[in-house]
Amino acid sequence: MGPPPLDFLQRSEKSKQFWDEEGTWKGRVSIPETSLNILEARLEGQEKELFLNFFRKMLQWRPEDRSDIQDIFMDEWLLVDLIEAGEVVREE
Repeated sequence: MGPPPLDFLQRSEKSKQFWDEEGTWKGRVSIPETSLNILEARLEGQEKELFLNFFRKMLQWRPEDRSDIQDIFMDEWLLVDLIEAGEVVREE
């Protein structure tokens, strides 16, 4: 996800306790530089890419950037076995 976008931080007065006006973390302990790509080490290839795309739909700082429940529920990563079996037809 990375750090929160500045416009997201500006939505809350409470964020000023933890972030400065430029969006820099003010805490004593730094936030680790990492990503889903780095953390997910068990999957590979297309399965990993589908998994990461699925989670990116939900893991967004701004609620309006998150996918709706229908899109998440019908995500290819969740349905891949049914798609391959021909039980679910993927819309293109």
